[in-house]
Amino acid sequence: AALALRPGARHDVDAVTDVLREWRAIARACTGYARIESAPLAVKEAVGVWDEGGAAARIMQRIKRELDPRNILNPGRFVESI
Repeated sequence: AALALRPGARHDVDAVTDVLREWRAIARACTGYARIESAPLAVKEAVGVWDEGGAAARIMQRIKRELDPRNILNPGRFVESI
């Protein structure tokens, strides 16, 4: 699904973040997840791009620690801030 924002319209950002939070709640209730593929920075800061990663995120964190022990490759840019 897609939501549109008018450039610089703060109330649009608030409305979109409310809808995204609602969508995530619905997805989680159905044992799913929701991520944001593209959004203005204000939306990304308010909601976060990645949803909870669950068991898969824990596995990815272990792999990341093994392959990048000093955490220098894109730190914090993936699920669960990996």
